[in-house]
Amino acid sequence: IFKPSLFRRWRLWLASLPLVALTIGAMSLLRPVEGPLAWFTLQGYSTLGGALGDMIAGPAGWRRILQLGGLAALAIALASPIFVIIFAMTFGRLLLFVFIGLVFIAKSVGGIFKRKPIKDPLPQAEPEPAPDYAAAYSDYSAATMAAAATNGAQPHDAHPPYEIEDVAHIAAASAAIDAESEDVAHEKYAAHKVLNIADDDPADDHNYDYDYPEYENNRHAAPHLNGAGLAADQLPDDLSDESPDEMPDDEWEDMLMTITDTNSATLIMDPPEQRTDSRLSGLKIPTLGKRREKWAKPSIQLLEGVEDRGVPTEHINETAEIIRQTLADHGVEVEIGSIKYGPTVTMYGIIPGWTRRFKQVRLEDEEGNPILDERGKQISTRQEQKTRVKVSAILSQEKDLALALRTPNLRLETPVMGKAQVGIEIPNEQPAPVTLRSIMETAEYKKVRSNASLPVALGKGTGGENIALDLAKMPHLLIAGATGAGKSVALNAIVSGLLMERSPAELRMLLVDPKRVELTPYNGVPHLLNPVIVEVDEVVSMLKGVINEMMNRYRQMEEIGVRNIEAYNERNSDEPMPFLLVVVDELADLMMTAAADVEQSLCRLAQLGRATGIHLILATQRPSVDVVTGLIKANFPSRISFGVTSHTDSRTILDVNGAEKLLGKGDMLYLPRDAARPLRAQGVFISDEEIDGIINFWQNSPRGWMPEVNLSPVSEDGAEEDEDDYSPSTDALFDKAVELARTQRKLSVSLMQRRLRIGYPRAARLMDELEENGIVGPSDGSKSREVIA
Repeated sequence: IFKPSLFRRWRLWLASLPLVALTIGAMSLLRPVEGPLAWFTLQGYSTLGGALGDMIAGPAGWRRILQLGGLAALAIALASPIFVIIFAMTFGRLLLFVFIGLVFIAKSVGGIFKRKPIKDPLPQAEPEPAPDYAAAYSDYSAATMAAAATNGAQPHDAHPPYEIEDVAHIAAASAAIDAESEDVAHEKYAAHKVLNIADDDPADDHNYDYDYPEYENNRHAAPHLNGAGLAADQLPDDLSDESPDEMPDDEWEDMLMTITDTNSATLIMDPPEQRTDSRLSGLKIPTLGKRREKWAKPSIQLLEGVEDRGVPTEHINETAEIIRQTLADHGVEVEIGSIKYGPTVTMYGIIPGWTRRFKQVRLEDEEGNPILDERGKQISTRQEQKTRVKVSAILSQEKDLALALRTPNLRLETPVMGKAQVGIEIPNEQPAPVTLRSIMETAEYKKVRSNASLPVALGKGTGGENIALDLAKMPHLLIAGATGAGKSVALNAIVSGLLMERSPAELRMLLVDPKRVELTPYNGVPHLLNPVIVEVDEVVSMLKGVINEMMNRYRQMEEIGVRNIEAYNERNSDEPMPFLLVVVDELADLMMTAAADVEQSLCRLAQLGRATGIHLILATQRPSVDVVTGLIKANFPSRISFGVTSHTDSRTILDVNGAEKLLGKGDMLYLPRDAARPLRAQGVFISDEEIDGIINFWQNSPRGWMPEVNLSPVSEDGAEEDEDDYSPSTDALFDKAVELARTQRKLSVSLMQRRLRIGYPRAARLMDELEENGIVGPSDGSKSREVIA
């Protein structure tokens, strides 16, 4: 108003706006934790630019650099448009000059590498007369017989080290000579033998008697091609299944001339008329090896990532002040300690303050006489007494805090973060997603994967820490959660994560899905030992098959003297033993159908399976005492609980309250086997598209080597279980009653009631049917019946 000339430079005024924004955005790059500036950042909880600076600068990475650079360019353009025009013209000319230079360079390089006719560097030798192959063979045969007569039983050692051209000449001679079958067999044996002599390794030399029957026996017992010392099952089918007389001469020559190995190229030897010494110098014939194709593992690009949203500093500080003020209004003095921001909840550490009391204390001198004032009254003073606030006083304010924070899901825990603090977990307004890829790319997961047999990406803790574990060390996992809490997503994330890390040669799976919709998409994956089991009647037989496999593995370990699967695979690296994972999606359905058999099989596998590489994952949405029995809990020390309907279910699965207050959608309490109390975390999420991508990869990937696993159940005497020829029964528990009778010497109705968990009338009818089929003897009053089957 007073100096209108200031407003004539309107471009500078406009340029100052992006310049100010650039300054605030650049300040958001600084987050001092100590020093004078730390007061402005709340000791590192925010940046110097604050929320406005974070919004201007954008997320971390190249995007932040581009945004700040754009603001700088905008400020320069508004302040001096002429400078921008000159800069653009100069930059354009520079690009033009660079393009012209690249064109000239490309033309010159193209002229240098222009294709020229290839000249044969080898001198053209005059054609030599065709060698007399019959004479060469006769000379070789005579030399062999003479060496055999001189050295006795070791004609092989007497032979001179034949050169590669001699090998080729003799191999060609075996195909060129048209003689009787016995002569042809001698010729092939001679060519085979010279290949062994030409090998430089003296350890592979073997003694052969120059006699075709003896050679035939040696070839089929332990043939040695090229000095490799291979067993008969390691040779190609055309070599180990056909004798030299049955194989045509041209195929025998091709087999000798062309030897293919899995890890080496094909070597084709030229005919004698096209060979020269320079081309054959240094030529080595590759040895045959046992073919074992390796599996290709899926790329992490099949999984989806997620961007970090950052920490809402202003909202966190506001919530911390509400907590402090609410407790102060109720006479509880506290201080806000550490704050950890997680994907679903934020944990606020509360340091208990002091409870202050005041009392009047009368003053006395050193001799104990009261000190009087001018009016003769004794002087008194007010003295403060402080005691620490009790933790129970903070915990009792849970409902008041929930009301002030407008959230019903509060969880208080003490102590937390390794400090003398009371933790309050408050849900975030906008939960951040946690994907499987985001955990697999972290340093924590990579560290676990380097030493783990079965790495699992579990999720993120309340403080943002990444949780990764080894399933082989757990060693079994029990999962519980109500419908919609995230239990099935967690199962799919664990199975998909293992499919990303382990091939069928390292891990085999057995999946049980009575609901038919959660695990059935994995059908067709080569890791599965059997298609996903959806019928409850098949579960018991498959579990018995797994028990049979477990006992077979213990026998194999006993033979070589090892104690676990890791030591076995180190000793027997040629035939490693794969891990076996059994996943049951709904345990309650199995327990309602065949509780006794299922519980017995699962507990036996849980007790003995860890050393043999057999691990279990059980999931249920009804963690009651009749489903998660005490025996199952004792054998499953590692447990996960998602949101449940009551605190009784929480105590059943975790032995503590708290699971009933979880938020759902992956919010869980994880209790490791070595932890005293559960840890809260947000489980990883995997979409159906990601699962389909992993399944399609394994279904379409080339098949590699895969060890055999036999899951056929056996009876106690070692024979496969067959159905007995009993008369048909209308009771579905008749077969189980027969199995119970086999394990007992005497059988009573009360015993059958307890074991089969049925009533007296049904148990009595089953007892009568057993008597009709000749399994138990007749009744003798109230005594137990003799088992006579």
